[in-house]
Amino acid sequence: LPDESGNFYLGSSHGLLWFNVTERKFYTLANKHPLANVEYNRASAFKASNGTYYFGGTDGLFSFKADELQFFKASNSTPPIKLYGISVFNNRKGDYDYTSAGLDSLTNWVLQPYHNSIEFAFSVPEFNKKIYYSYRIKGQSNTWTEYKTENKVLLYGLQPGKYVLEVKASTSLSDENASYYTLPIEMKQVWYKQKGIIALFIISGLGMVIGILRSRFNQKLKLQKDLANLRTKISSDLHDDVGSILSGLAMQSQMLTYTAKEEQKEPLNEISNMSRDAMERMRDTVWAMDSRKDKYENLVDRMRDFAEKNLALKNFTHQFEITNVDTKRFIDPEKRQAIYLIFKEAITNIIKHSPGNNVTIRFSSEKNTTTLTIKDNGSQQTTSNSDGLGMSNMKMRAEKIGGSLTAKYDSGFVVELVI
Repeated sequence: LPDESGNFYLGSSHGLLWFNVTERKFYTLANKHPLANVEYNRASAFKASNGTYYFGGTDGLFSFKADELQFFKASNSTPPIKLYGISVFNNRKGDYDYTSAGLDSLTNWVLQPYHNSIEFAFSVPEFNKKIYYSYRIKGQSNTWTEYKTENKVLLYGLQPGKYVLEVKASTSLSDENASYYTLPIEMKQVWYKQKGIIALFIISGLGMVIGILRSRFNQKLKLQKDLANLRTKISSDLHDDVGSILSGLAMQSQMLTYTAKEEQKEPLNEISNMSRDAMERMRDTVWAMDSRKDKYENLVDRMRDFAEKNLALKNFTHQFEITNVDTKRFIDPEKRQAIYLIFKEAITNIIKHSPGNNVTIRFSSEKNTTTLTIKDNGSQQTTSNSDGLGMSNMKMRAEKIGGSLTAKYDSGFVVELVI
């Protein structure tokens, strides 16, 4: 029956309805209203002149006025989705594991690495309309599948990680009246790929590497200590045994010159000089081998001692300047010996060949560079090609320790070693 606005009251098999023509929507009464649960008969409706509506039902005649009823917009939503079964293929057993109990309270589902495929079965308690299902796996894909009547979701090949299974069901192939279901899923990683296990492997590996390196370092340190002790022993033995022999030989040959014939004195003096020269060279060797002298301060002391002792013999004055050199720092024995021998050769050349009377020695260090400069105040002289200054020998020693040596005249003869 039409109402005063042109809308309709409808007596249906599911209670009294009101249809809004403009909205094209159905409205229903509250569930507990007496007219909401009545089954009405076809063509049994009448509107009286006083505005009372009459509808005949299977249980009798019902009447009402428009202002006595309150209608609500009818809901066509799909009933809630129910998960009623889960089957998981267990690769270890080669068989399926089935679960059907307690699924209404299920909040998440955890899968082990040996669970190869999983099937979820859903149902909707709707008996009058066809149900269509769609799903997606968030974390793997954000795209919904097309609506189908198939109520099972099969998952396989899931990588380790966390996902969310989302299912929607609809009676109209659209999302307008769909109901939704979500289930968090976690696929576990195999034990040897888990972060904690990998971290343990890395820590164990690092521990082994550190242990090996530490063992090698200790062996190397022990070897260095043994080598240092051996160097000290050899230098002490050379100094005590060979040194005393050479010293005795020089003294004996010198004493023999006093009682020897005139023609024998020159050879004896030569033996004495050679013995003293050999003893001096031996002392340099002993000093170079002694592991207790492996610091810059030992090199500087040796250089000072040599300069003071030898330059004074030729009436040379000298200045010894040290700049930014950490004298307590370790110096490689080979480098220490080479620097000293170059220094010694340069001072000896000045004593033999320089017409000057003053020598300036500068020993400096800056960043990773060490520089030794030896300069006299003699006038420029023309040297022969006989290598009388021993330059080739000094250059060879410099190159051997990774340095370079230059010689030039700049208001005096200058020898510069850069390492």
